[in-house]
Amino acid sequence: MSETTETPELIDADVLSKSITGFEQIDIRQTFRERLDSLANDGTMFMRALLFVLEKRGGMHSGDAYRNVMLLPLEDVVARFKGDDEPDEDDEDAVAERDRQYADFVTACRLSFTVEQYMQLTIGQRAALLDAADRLRG
Repeated sequence: MSETTETPELIDADVLSKSITGFEQIDIRQTFRERLDSLANDGTMFMRALLFVLEKRGGMHSGDAYRNVMLLPLEDVVARFKGDDEPDEDDEDAVAERDRQYADFVTACRLSFTVEQYMQLTIGQRAALLDAADRLRG
């Protein structure tokens, strides 16, 4: 029988961290002896905490899960997560939608805004500018 090596799906740290329950948060605090928000300041240790959660969700006991993630070489830990440069289809869709909204806004207002300036506007500010442009066009 031949062995096939499958590349594991990369973990989205944001999605996983938002799914952590209160009990998992307490378990992280007790096991890592640090609060989750403090661990978040150390990116790679935060990744280890997230891997710990996955191990626990897989049925492993806290001590074993902790030992496993702490024995992983740093390179292996980082390789398990999506990087900032990893394109995500949802992100691409969101960027395309933002670009459409930006183009519609600039065209309707007939004002020159950079994408950064547009993104800094609140929804209320955008609506007010669109209303003002409609009133001026009469």
